[in-house]
This record gives sequence, structure tokens and C-alpha cells, in this order.
Amino acid sequence: FQMKSILKTPENRFLRIRTDLERLIDLKILKQDKAGFLLNDAHLLLVSADELIGQAESEFGTDDTDTHGLLSEAIGEIKLVYKKFLEISNLLREALK
Repeated sequence: FQMKSILKTPENRFLRIRTDLERLIDLKILKQDKAGFLLNDAHLLLVSADELIGQAESEFGTDDTDTHGLLSEAIGEIKLVYKKFLEISNLLREALK
């Protein structure tokens, strides 16, 4: 099992959301301030999750408790990323009213 594969879906979604937000900001449908802040938070959480997974990979086979703990933390960060995505979605919904 490849631990980095855990990040593929949220990273791909992040890239799509970033592209969509850039378009919406260019069209003046959405302001960058709040959406940009949330997107930046999501990016930082993805970076953190990537670092945790990297640590887990280096621990793999030596200390399963540490590996499990690191992976659990990484998954927690990924869950927070999805919460940021939902907040961005709610902002967009409000902007389109």
C-alpha cells in the first residue's frame, strides 16, 4: 500500500477548486479575501498531511504505533481540508444568491 495515494484525491480536488476560484474571482463573482484565505488554509493542511505521511513512511516497519498515529493525524488534516472545501462552497453559494 502506498501511503502517498491517500493524498491524491484531495490534492486533485484542491487543484480543481483553485482553478474554479481563480475564474470566479476574475469574473468578479467572488471576492478573493475569504475564499483565498480558506484555499490557503486547505493548501497548508495538505502540506502538513503530506509531511505526516512522509514521516509515517520513514517509520513504517519500525514502530507500528507511531506509523498508525502519524497516519491518523494525516487523515485528520485531510478531513479539515474537506471542511475548508465545504466553506468555500458555502461562500460561492452565498455569492450566487
